[in-house]
Amino acid sequence: MRCQRYYEVIQVANYFVTGNSYAANAQNCAPMFFRTTKRAIPTVTYPTIGTTSGTIGVTGPTAGYVTQGSVLRTYATTEWFAIYNSTGDGYSGMTAGGVCQIYSYGYNDIKVESEL
Repeated sequence: MRCQRYYEVIQVANYFVTGNSYAANAQNCAPMFFRTTKRAIPTVTYPTIGTTSGTIGVTGPTAGYVTQGSVLRTYATTEWFAIYNSTGDGYSGMTAGGVCQIYSYGYNDIKVESEL
């Protein structure tokens, strides 16, 4: 087993984090906290984006599909990370000022690494 200060795998399923869509094509999600403080700001790797088994994707305020973009971005500290996307990332169908969620189609892993 690797030290969690350097590496962590977060298994997700179903609706695993909620956020706010600040435009019809952009969102910010609430922070997800690491099990332990990382030694440095980590790199966070997500599963493939989509709406089929083995992927994760953004849903709109009624938990319905939105048009999925090409990337999920990360803002991270040594304590937590948040998922977001920008207006140019290809998403559409969200409601400005509405709720959005990230949904995992099946069990998927988010990988967190802060190796030297």
